[in-house]
Amino acid sequence: MAITLCADPIMAVEDVRKILSVEDYEAALLINSVTDKFLRYTGRTVIAAAAVTEQRRGNGREVLFVRNRPIDLFGEPTGTPPVAPAIPVTVTILSAGVTSDTWTDTDGELSIDAEAGEVVSLVGAFPESEGERNIRIAYTGGFETVPGDVIMGALEQMKVDRRRLTNEAGITSMGADGESMQLDSSGLIKATRDLWAPYRTVI
Repeated sequence: MAITLCADPIMAVEDVRKILSVEDYEAALLINSVTDKFLRYTGRTVIAAAAVTEQRRGNGREVLFVRNRPIDLFGEPTGTPPVAPAIPVTVTILSAGVTSDTWTDTDGELSIDAEAGEVVSLVGAFPESEGERNIRIAYTGGFETVPGDVIMGALEQMKVDRRRLTNEAGITSMGADGESMQLDSSGLIKATRDLWAPYRTVI
C-alpha cells in the first residue's frame, strides 16, 4: 500500500528527497511523522496558513492568544492597483451554546498583534468560564512560508528518524559523528526542540 502524504506537510516531498537522498515513499513517511511531532510539540493545529476556528474557555481578562500565529490579516490582492482586504478576526461569545455577542477587529472591538497571535478585547474582558468552551475565535493563521528554523529542525529530526527505522528503534539516546543526542519522550532530539521552541503556543 502506498504511503499517502498528510494534508498539511511541514515540507515538500521533492525537497526531502533531494536533501536526504531518499525515495518518495520514505520522504512521505518522514514528513508525516515529523509534521505530527511538530504539531504536538508546539500545540499548533495547522502549519500552512488556513482558516482556523478555536473553541476556548474565557479567562476573565481582555487578552487571548491563538494557537496558530501569525494571524493573517490580509487576503488575496484584488483590484487595480492590488489591495489586500482585511480578513476579520471574529470572537463569538457563547452562553449555553448560543451566541450572545460577536466582536471583530474590523468593527473596532478587537485589537490584533498578528505576529504574537494576540487578540485583545477593546470592549471588556472575555467572559470567564470553568466549564463551557464559551469563546469561539475564527481567524486565518499559520505560515505563508514555513520558517527556516522550523525546516532545519524538521530535517535534523528526519535524519535521526531514518536511523531509528533501521535498527535503533526504541532508544532514548544515540551517537552521531562522535556526538551524543538525547531523545525526549516524544522522540524529539534536543537540536530540534531548540529550533522549534519559539513556535510553541502558550494559551
